[in-house]
Amino acid sequence: MSTELSKNKDIAPAITKLSKDVMLEIASYLNPRNKLCFGLTCKSLYKLFDTEKLAERYWSLKNKINLDGRMYRIHYMLDIWTLLKQLEDSRYRCCWGCHRLHPVEEFSSEELTKRPLGRRCIFGSRIGLVHLCRCSRITFRDKLKLIDTLKSEDVPECAKWPKKEAPRVWWHECSHNCTSERVEVKVCPRLAPDGGLAIEIMYNVSGRDVFANPTVLRHALCPHLKISNYVNAFLQVGKTDLFEGIHCRKCTTWVYPHEWHFDGATDNSFSIRTQRFLGKEGDEADSVWFGHTDLGNYPDLTKEIELNFSWVDRVI
Repeated sequence: MSTELSKNKDIAPAITKLSKDVMLEIASYLNPRNKLCFGLTCKSLYKLFDTEKLAERYWSLKNKINLDGRMYRIHYMLDIWTLLKQLEDSRYRCCWGCHRLHPVEEFSSEELTKRPLGRRCIFGSRIGLVHLCRCSRITFRDKLKLIDTLKSEDVPECAKWPKKEAPRVWWHECSHNCTSERVEVKVCPRLAPDGGLAIEIMYNVSGRDVFANPTVLRHALCPHLKISNYVNAFLQVGKTDLFEGIHCRKCTTWVYPHEWHFDGATDNSFSIRTQRFLGKEGDEADSVWFGHTDLGNYPDLTKEIELNFSWVDRVI
């Protein structure tokens, strides 16, 4: 059995071998919500259906609300949750904290009796998603796996602590165009001095109106600080006074200046480096981890979803 499984492990699903035209034809028969779920099943379909814009159109049409800031994350969570609800069966159950499907063995008997919207897995009530950027997020399980990987002997030198210079190898890279401005994000996990997980993130912002573009300024550096907070501090006190960094008073995040260049015309840019300390290993998620999650920073989030999106906990 194990040999057979190992042979089939890397075989791609047959549906991924279909042409783009056939995929689009299949999707044309789906209602908006199911098409959204279909686009969330893998990266190739996510890109093919332009799922992010599809989600924006769907939610704007359905609820007529502005998809900025926290509400954008809520809608991302509900998109994924809609898909997970359809995949739930007797072997797997949804975890509201991780936003993942887990085997039923990873839930206590008490948790299995709860409604999906309030269900938590074996890692406790303080689990949740930590958003690293607009397209990358990690669960508490991901954190434990990253720590194990970083403790192995073949870890690149750039992931070891301390290192003041920027890493040479990045774990995740993405970019976002905001009209004439551009935000590039690079993420590197490292082992903190206490053996926990530290996430270093570099934000490179370029364009003409980098200080005025609201989409740029809304980019989150942690759940409590945005690029706008740091830019305002820079304009008030200057780079020299910020050299030692800004410490978020609500979580274990440090923000440092990296590079600044302004000519007043079209070639304006700056870089910000952040260090987010997500805590050590453990059998359950702790307050340090919880302080970086949406559920930890918006205690009424579940109630808000129940009130405004009552369909989310129904069996689809």
